[in-house]
Amino acid sequence: MKKLQKGFTLIELMIVVAIIGILAAIAVPAYLDYTIRAKMSDVVLNCGASMRTQFAEFHADKGVMPTTPGLVGSQARAAQSVLDSVGLGCAESKYTAGQAPAALNFSFANGKVLFANISGVGANTAGVNAGSQLTVKLQGQTASDRPSGEPNEQLSSAVADKFVQFAVVALQDANNNVTGYDLVCGEDVQTYGVTVNGDHVKGKFLPGECR
Repeated sequence: MKKLQKGFTLIELMIVVAIIGILAAIAVPAYLDYTIRAKMSDVVLNCGASMRTQFAEFHADKGVMPTTPGLVGSQARAAQSVLDSVGLGCAESKYTAGQAPAALNFSFANGKVLFANISGVGANTAGVNAGSQLTVKLQGQTASDRPSGEPNEQLSSAVADKFVQFAVVALQDANNNVTGYDLVCGEDVQTYGVTVNGDHVKGKFLPGECR
């Protein structure tokens, strides 16, 4: 008596291959988006989180944001110190490829970090006492754009050479008393009247706090 050979039929194999293909089509893009968001988290931490902490402390002490036009004397020096500190920390992110800041509006060889006051907000604006914005240009894709030149620090073409924006505002109640500070990033900066750069990083590539 012959022993029957057991195995998969061609149809069964085709079904398995089709299932694997469908799973790969879903999982691979999701994984790539995740790796980009992980790198963008580094930018948010070194730029946005630092900005919120130091700008909030400055405003709580001085009553104005460090980007406020017309600051003079010790106030201007203190403001510049904050901008330099935040700018340097932001520039040291692996993905901004910057250098040490030298002035209020400073640019870098392979990237750009730009502070500005948020116009149109102030003590007479409902809910907002004052605000500042920060625009960060991300590194390009060449090795020279990366401080270490490490391949694993290369950004995807989806975000390389694009911009991430941050806004820090002092919130106030109906009596103009400051109640707290808010940090927004990505397209959410529009909440406070900041115009989004046309070549900005899309929301799906930014961490949860920016979406």
